[in-house]
Amino acid sequence: MSADLGSLEESIELDVDLVPDAMLVAHAESGKIIDVNSSATDLFNCEEEFLVGKNQWELHPSDDMELYREAFKRGTRGERVDRLENGEPLFIITQDEDRVPVEINVNIIESDEEDFIVGSFREATSHIRRESELESKKNQLRMLIDALPI
Repeated sequence: MSADLGSLEESIELDVDLVPDAMLVAHAESGKIIDVNSSATDLFNCEEEFLVGKNQWELHPSDDMELYREAFKRGTRGERVDRLENGEPLFIITQDEDRVPVEINVNIIESDEEDFIVGSFREATSHIRRESELESKKNQLRMLIDALPI
């Protein structure tokens, strides 16, 4: 499916289904999602209609919204974002209300008439699991070294 980017459509046609990561396109001013790819519907475990028309902030847990806004600002500066400022993983909320850890890349497409947000989401469960296992191994090694009679 292709996002209709208003005056940009003559010079740019963004085919979000060509990208293997979950892609969402939203109006920058309102945050309203206007297009998604099939990877996004897979990640959010939903049909396209569940996402299109939502505000971008509805995709994340509402209890830490200021932290998510800060993370979004980092994303617009070109940073890959997978953690909130407090070190917690970044989550999306699926249609089934499951919390799925993700990393997000954000791009702003500017035009004379309107700007658009293009968000790329990558599921990060295995990454977080590996980090946890590494931390556990480090703690075990630290306890072993501390127990040595040296």
